[in-house]
Formats: sequence, C-alpha cells, structure tokens
Amino acid sequence: IFPEMTKMKGVEQRKDYHHKDVFKHTLMVVDNIAKATEKRELRFAALVHDIGKAFIPLTLLDKTDPLNDDDWIVIRSHPAYTRQAMEDSDCDIDILHGAIHHHEKLDGTGYPDGQKGEEISDFARMVAIADIYSSLVEKRAYKPAMEPEQAYELMLSMEGHLDMDLLRAFKPIALETPE
Repeated sequence: IFPEMTKMKGVEQRKDYHHKDVFKHTLMVVDNIAKATEKRELRFAALVHDIGKAFIPLTLLDKTDPLNDDDWIVIRSHPAYTRQAMEDSDCDIDILHGAIHHHEKLDGTGYPDGQKGEEISDFARMVAIADIYSSLVEKRAYKPAMEPEQAYELMLSMEGHLDMDLLRAFKPIALETPE
C-alpha cells in the first residue's frame, strides 16, 4: 500500500486538503459513534480511501471544465485501482471495504460493485459520509466551497444513497467543525 501512497505525492500536493478533511471528519465520527476496537481500522480506511487516484492522470483530477462521460469513466475507476493496490495487503477486511466501497449507494446505484443495502459495510457508509461532506465544503477548481449547513442539508436529500442514521449522528460534528 505504501508505494502507492508515495505515488500519490504529486496528487497530494494539489489535493492534500481532501484526504486530510475526509480523515478529520471520519475521526470525528469515529470518536462519537464507532466502537473502540473499530477506531484504528476506520481511521486507516479514511486515510487510504482515494489511494486509487494515484493512477488517474493529474490533468483529469485538476480539470476545471465539467467532466464528460469518458472522464467520469476514468474517475470512477479509482476504487478498482484502490482494490488492486490493496488486494495483496494484510489489511483487515473492514479497511478494504471502507476504502474500496465508499462510493456505493444504499439503492445499488453506486460503484464499483453496485452494492446495496446491507451489502455495504458500516465502514464504507461512514467513509462515504465524510467523503461527500468534505467534497461539498471544500473549494475546488470547478466550484466554490459550500457552507457546512448547506452541505448537510444537501446530504439530507440523498436518502436512499446514504445511511440516514449515520448522517444524523454526523450532524453535530459537521455543523460544529471550525473552518
């Protein structure tokens, strides 16, 4: 895993804030709702959740224009690259699920495997919430940052995609996070 993380250095020079924010938001959720035995593993899943982006061209990751269909196919391949990078590791299965499946949706419309409902691990559900929230409140080349309240409200409209019980547990954390 760590050689792939080294490859991400170029990505991280530009995108470091996203990994740090997802990690930070996951830590806040973990400290409030996860069992003590799960905390270390969940933290690691958050840390490596986008490791597959090391294999995505920077020109695509830094693109300021809207992504076209072909771009989205490449971007959506990053969980498969994450799986490839981590499959021979000795990581706990929960870490793998959190890192690989954080783009799955409860209704089965997510990726990479189209998992739905109970097929999606709690780790993947928690990393998904932190990942989406971080993406919404971060300024990107193609969009301004959202206010935390606006981001949380938008996430409430994602019923059927996100675990609403976990999202409600995340609310006080999201709305009390200093900028």
